[in-house]
Amino acid sequence: MTSYSRILTSQGYVAVSAADGDEAMALLMSKEDTYHLLIVDLLMPVCDGWYLIEFVRNDERLISLPILAITGLSPAFDEVEKIKASCDDVMMKDGFEIMKFSDKVADLIAGKK
Repeated sequence: MTSYSRILTSQGYVAVSAADGDEAMALLMSKEDTYHLLIVDLLMPVCDGWYLIEFVRNDERLISLPILAITGLSPAFDEVEKIKASCDDVMMKDGFEIMKFSDKVADLIAGKK
């Protein structure tokens, strides 16, 4: 369980974690669960967050799934614009704040940006 999952679980959410992008895609494609938010680390093993985001945005069943990108890198301006164009919100790992994270999650699930 990731630290993000522990935070969400402690707040009453049901959180599902994936070890890498391939596992995340398999979970998303399973017919058993409906997801309300995808939190993506842009630097994941096996397939990176960008590949997962592209996969979601090109799948009719998942296209409207809100995406919160998490990154530890200080992206260049054009990288930030790419994140904003592909995702509903972004958070930096540097200076991470639990309350800010919680608020973003609640807003995205509620359909607010």
